[in-house]
Amino acid sequence: MLKFVSLKSLHLFYFKTDVLAYTIKMQLPVILKSVLVFFMVSVFYACEEEGEPLTLQDIYAATAKDKEPFRAKINGFEFSASAVGGGKENGSYYVIGVDDAGSSITIHTIDIVPGSYRGIDSSANYILFRNAQGRLFSSIGTNKKPDALISIRSYSPENMLISGVFSSSLYSVDSEEKLSLTNGEFNSAFIVLPFVGTMTAELDGVAFKAEKCSATNSQNNGILTQQIEGLSNNDSIRISLTI
Repeated sequence: MLKFVSLKSLHLFYFKTDVLAYTIKMQLPVILKSVLVFFMVSVFYACEEEGEPLTLQDIYAATAKDKEPFRAKINGFEFSASAVGGGKENGSYYVIGVDDAGSSITIHTIDIVPGSYRGIDSSANYILFRNAQGRLFSSIGTNKKPDALISIRSYSPENMLISGVFSSSLYSVDSEEKLSLTNGEFNSAFIVLPFVGTMTAELDGVAFKAEKCSATNSQNNGILTQQIEGLSNNDSIRISLTI
């Protein structure tokens, strides 16, 4: 049975989300775009001749960098983010875009492997919109059939860049108002993921080997801090880095 995220959880997300956001504003002249397309086609055929064909994900990832970082239409009005970032929280992944007025759109998916993620298939696939006045809208509505559709077009673990498209009906969490979100896309968004690894050290000649090592990110007043912590029995080593 499909379980829905509570409205309380939707509100709490905006107080817990740690986002690494950056501003990308690139616009290429029409002529330069034509040259780029010609270049990409040439590269495609060159690779084919060498016996190493490009995939659709490779081509999309290469061209996504030349598009707006995050945009959509809400009831026909353009939304264009000036800050974009992403991460992982409570077992799900998210990408968030914030515009100059303070409005934001957050896309959640159960995974980031390229493919389609539908709201009707999992409650972990959903979209949130908060307008400049602070009103919250969600693709999960009371007694509503979720129609959120999120397609991850490309993801690069090496560069931590993700691109995709999205659309959905959005429902107010405190009224009967409904919005239509269309033509959504995010391109080469930087996504920060926690990792689990190993840590060894020597403290006053005594060897320290962590049984568990993890990294987390936090943001406060625009300052991003990454913490790496190793745990061994009752001992721990924590390294804090300001990025």
